Amino acid sequence: MPWQHIAADLMGPLPDGSYLFVVVDYFSRFFEVDVMKVITSEKLIKSLGPIFSRYGYPETLKRDNGSNFVSAEFESYLETCGISHRTTTPLWPQANGEVERQNRSLLKALKIAQVEKKDWRSELNHFLMAYRSTPHSTTGVSPAELMFNRKIRTKLPELSGVRENVLVSDRDAEMKQKSKDYSDFKRNARDNEIGLGDKVLVRQEKQNKLSPPYNPEPFEVVALK
Repeated sequence: MPWQHIAADLMGPLPDGSYLFVVVDYFSRFFEVDVMKVITSEKLIKSLGPIFSRYGYPETLKRDNGSNFVSAEFESYLETCGISHRTTTPLWPQANGEVERQNRSLLKALKIAQVEKKDWRSELNHFLMAYRSTPHSTTGVSPAELMFNRKIRTKLPELSGVRENVLVSDRDAEMKQKSKDYSDFKRNARDNEIGLGDKVLVRQEKQNKLSPPYNPEPFEVVALK
Protein backbone atom coordinates (compact mmCIF):
# COMPACT_ATOMS: atom_id res chain seq x y z
CA MET A 1 0.00 0.00 0.00
CA PRO A 2 1.19 3.56 -0.66
CA TRP A 3 2.78 5.80 1.96
CA GLN A 4 3.61 3.06 4.44
CA HIS A 5 7.35 3.13 3.89
CA ILE A 6 9.15 6.25 2.67
CA ALA A 7 12.73 7.41 2.18
CA ALA A 8 14.26 10.87 2.50
CA ASP A 9 17.47 12.49 1.31
CA LEU A 10 19.09 15.88 0.74
CA MET A 11 20.57 16.90 -2.61
CA GLY A 12 22.87 19.88 -3.07
CA PRO A 13 24.16 22.43 -2.90
CA LEU A 14 22.83 23.84 -6.16
CA PRO A 15 24.48 26.87 -7.84
CA ASP A 16 22.39 29.34 -5.80
CA GLY A 17 23.27 27.58 -2.54
CA SER A 18 19.90 25.90 -2.06
CA TYR A 19 19.20 22.20 -1.43
CA LEU A 20 16.47 19.81 -2.51
CA PHE A 21 14.80 17.79 0.24
CA VAL A 22 13.46 14.67 -1.49
CA VAL A 23 10.87 12.33 0.07
CA VAL A 24 9.95 9.15 -1.85
CA ASP A 25 7.16 6.64 -1.31
CA TYR A 26 8.59 3.16 -1.88
CA PHE A 27 5.37 1.58 -3.16
CA SER A 28 4.18 4.16 -5.70
CA ARG A 29 7.52 5.90 -6.42
CA PHE A 30 5.65 9.17 -5.88
CA PHE A 31 7.94 11.82 -4.45
CA GLU A 32 7.81 15.28 -2.95
CA VAL A 33 10.57 17.88 -3.35
CA ASP A 34 11.08 20.91 -1.12
CA VAL A 35 13.62 23.62 -2.03
CA MET A 36 15.49 24.68 1.11
CA LYS A 37 18.19 27.23 1.92
CA VAL A 38 18.82 25.98 5.47
CA ILE A 39 18.98 22.24 6.18
CA THR A 40 19.10 21.98 9.96
CA SER A 41 17.03 19.32 11.72
CA GLU A 42 14.55 22.02 12.71
CA LYS A 43 14.04 23.04 9.08
CA LEU A 44 13.68 19.42 7.91
CA ILE A 45 11.01 18.82 10.54
CA LYS A 46 9.21 21.98 9.42
CA SER A 47 9.33 20.71 5.81
CA LEU A 48 7.96 17.28 6.74
CA GLY A 49 4.96 18.79 8.56
CA PRO A 50 3.00 19.86 5.44
CA ILE A 51 3.93 16.61 3.65
CA PHE A 52 2.56 14.50 6.51
CA SER A 53 -0.55 16.69 6.70
CA ARG A 54 -1.30 15.77 3.06
CA TYR A 55 -0.60 12.04 3.18
CA GLY A 56 -0.56 11.08 6.87
CA TYR A 57 2.23 9.50 8.89
CA PRO A 58 4.10 6.58 7.29
CA GLU A 59 5.12 3.51 9.27
CA THR A 60 8.82 3.89 8.52
CA LEU A 61 11.19 6.57 7.22
CA LYS A 62 14.52 5.56 5.74
CA ARG A 63 17.31 8.12 5.37
CA ASP A 64 21.05 8.48 4.98
CA ASN A 65 23.44 9.10 7.84
CA GLY A 66 23.68 12.89 7.59
CA SER A 67 23.86 14.72 10.91
CA ASN A 68 20.59 16.51 10.06
CA PHE A 69 18.76 13.16 10.22
CA VAL A 70 20.45 11.60 13.26
CA SER A 71 20.00 14.44 15.73
CA ALA A 72 18.06 13.92 18.95
CA GLU A 73 15.58 16.56 17.75
CA PHE A 74 14.79 14.65 14.54
CA GLU A 75 14.60 11.29 16.35
CA SER A 76 12.22 12.77 18.92
CA TYR A 77 9.97 14.20 16.19
CA LEU A 78 9.64 10.85 14.42
CA GLU A 79 8.99 9.08 17.72
CA THR A 80 6.24 11.57 18.51
CA CYS A 81 4.68 10.85 15.09
CA GLY A 82 4.91 7.08 15.65
CA ILE A 83 7.34 6.62 12.75
CA SER A 84 10.11 4.02 12.88
CA HIS A 85 13.45 5.50 11.83
CA ARG A 86 15.66 3.38 9.59
CA THR A 87 19.16 4.26 8.48
CA THR A 88 21.16 3.25 5.43
CA THR A 89 24.55 1.62 5.43
CA PRO A 90 27.31 4.24 5.97
CA LEU A 91 29.25 5.16 2.79
CA TRP A 92 26.90 2.97 0.72
CA PRO A 93 24.24 5.28 -0.83
CA GLN A 94 22.85 2.48 -3.02
CA ALA A 95 21.12 1.17 0.12
CA ASN A 96 18.78 4.13 -0.21
CA GLY A 97 18.30 3.32 -3.88
CA GLU A 98 14.85 4.76 -4.44
CA VAL A 99 15.93 8.25 -3.40
CA GLU A 100 19.23 7.95 -5.27
CA ARG A 101 17.37 7.11 -8.52
CA GLN A 102 15.05 10.09 -8.11
CA ASN A 103 18.05 12.31 -7.40
CA ARG A 104 19.70 11.27 -10.67
CA SER A 105 16.53 12.02 -12.61
CA LEU A 106 16.13 15.38 -10.89
CA LEU A 107 19.75 16.31 -11.49
CA LYS A 108 19.45 15.48 -15.17
CA ALA A 109 16.41 17.75 -15.54
CA LEU A 110 18.10 20.58 -13.63
CA LYS A 111 21.34 20.27 -15.61
CA ILE A 112 19.38 20.60 -18.85
CA ALA A 113 17.65 23.70 -17.47
CA GLN A 114 21.05 25.11 -16.47
CA VAL A 115 22.54 24.53 -19.92
CA GLU A 116 19.49 26.02 -21.64
CA LYS A 117 19.55 29.00 -19.21
CA LYS A 118 16.00 28.34 -18.00
CA ASP A 119 14.56 28.93 -14.54
CA TRP A 120 15.36 25.63 -12.84
CA ARG A 121 12.61 26.08 -10.25
CA SER A 122 9.96 26.28 -12.98
CA GLU A 123 11.54 23.36 -14.80
CA LEU A 124 11.44 21.37 -11.56
CA ASN A 125 7.65 21.74 -11.44
CA HIS A 126 7.34 20.64 -15.07
CA PHE A 127 9.53 17.64 -14.36
CA LEU A 128 7.45 16.62 -11.33
CA MET A 129 4.22 16.82 -13.32
CA ALA A 130 5.65 14.67 -16.12
CA TYR A 131 7.25 12.16 -13.74
CA ARG A 132 4.18 11.71 -11.55
CA SER A 133 1.87 11.12 -14.51
CA THR A 134 4.14 8.77 -16.53
CA PRO A 135 4.07 4.96 -16.00
CA HIS A 136 7.11 3.91 -13.98
CA SER A 137 9.52 1.46 -15.62
CA THR A 138 9.32 -0.89 -12.61
CA THR A 139 5.61 -0.84 -11.70
CA GLY A 140 4.13 -0.12 -15.14
CA VAL A 141 1.80 2.44 -13.52
CA SER A 142 2.26 6.16 -12.95
CA PRO A 143 3.32 7.19 -9.42
CA ALA A 144 0.26 9.44 -9.07
CA GLU A 145 -2.15 6.64 -10.00
CA LEU A 146 -0.66 4.26 -7.44
CA MET A 147 -0.55 7.00 -4.83
CA PHE A 148 -4.09 8.34 -5.26
CA ASN A 149 -5.81 5.45 -7.10
CA ARG A 150 -6.62 7.77 -9.98
CA LYS A 151 -4.88 9.46 -12.90
CA ILE A 152 -3.98 13.12 -12.59
CA ARG A 153 -5.00 15.42 -15.43
CA THR A 154 -2.16 16.67 -17.62
CA LYS A 155 -1.67 17.88 -21.19
CA LEU A 156 -0.26 14.47 -22.12
CA PRO A 157 -2.49 11.84 -23.81
CA GLU A 158 -3.97 9.38 -21.31
CA LEU A 159 -2.72 5.81 -21.29
CA SER A 160 -5.41 3.19 -20.76
CA GLY A 161 -5.17 0.24 -18.40
CA VAL A 162 -5.22 -0.17 -14.62
CA ARG A 163 -3.08 -2.64 -12.68
CA GLU A 164 -4.09 -4.29 -9.43
CA ASN A 165 -1.85 -3.65 -6.46
CA VAL A 166 -0.89 -7.31 -6.20
CA LEU A 167 0.33 -7.32 -9.81
CA VAL A 168 2.29 -4.16 -9.17
CA SER A 169 3.94 -5.76 -6.14
CA ASP A 170 4.85 -8.87 -8.13
CA ARG A 171 6.37 -6.84 -10.95
CA ASP A 172 8.11 -4.60 -8.43
CA ALA A 173 9.78 -7.59 -6.75
CA GLU A 174 10.79 -9.07 -10.11
CA MET A 175 12.34 -5.84 -11.36
CA LYS A 176 14.17 -5.26 -8.09
CA GLN A 177 15.69 -8.74 -8.33
CA LYS A 178 16.79 -8.12 -11.92
CA SER A 179 18.29 -4.79 -10.89
CA LYS A 180 20.16 -6.47 -8.03
CA ASP A 181 21.52 -9.21 -10.30
CA TYR A 182 22.69 -6.63 -12.80
CA SER A 183 24.36 -4.49 -10.13
CA ASP A 184 26.15 -7.52 -8.68
CA PHE A 185 27.45 -8.43 -12.11
CA LYS A 186 28.41 -4.86 -12.92
CA ARG A 187 30.56 -4.44 -9.80
CA ASN A 188 32.89 -7.35 -10.67
CA ALA A 189 36.47 -6.25 -11.20
CA ARG A 190 37.63 -6.04 -14.81
CA ASP A 191 41.00 -5.48 -16.45
CA ASN A 192 41.79 -1.93 -17.47
CA GLU A 193 41.83 -1.72 -21.29
CA ILE A 194 43.25 1.81 -21.53
CA GLY A 195 46.52 1.96 -23.50
CA LEU A 196 49.24 4.45 -24.33
CA GLY A 197 48.06 7.19 -26.67
CA ASP A 198 44.38 6.71 -25.80
CA LYS A 199 42.24 9.78 -25.20
CA VAL A 200 40.51 9.81 -21.79
CA LEU A 201 38.35 12.12 -19.71
CA VAL A 202 39.61 13.04 -16.25
CA ARG A 203 37.27 13.29 -13.27
CA GLN A 204 37.25 16.77 -11.75
CA GLU A 205 36.22 18.17 -8.40
CA LYS A 206 32.59 19.26 -8.45
CA GLN A 207 31.82 22.86 -7.52
CA ASN A 208 28.10 22.15 -7.12
CA LYS A 209 25.53 19.49 -8.01
CA LEU A 210 25.16 20.73 -11.59
CA SER A 211 28.88 20.69 -12.38
CA PRO A 212 29.91 18.00 -14.92
CA PRO A 213 31.77 15.09 -13.27
CA TYR A 214 34.56 15.10 -15.88
CA ASN A 215 36.76 17.76 -17.46
CA PRO A 216 35.29 18.26 -20.96
CA GLU A 217 38.79 18.42 -22.52
CA PRO A 218 40.25 14.94 -23.26
CA PHE A 219 43.77 14.02 -22.11
CA GLU A 220 46.25 11.65 -23.78
CA VAL A 221 47.65 8.70 -21.83
CA VAL A 222 51.46 9.04 -21.79
CA ALA A 223 52.35 6.41 -19.16
CA LEU A 224 50.81 3.37 -17.48
CA LYS A 225 51.30 2.27 -13.90
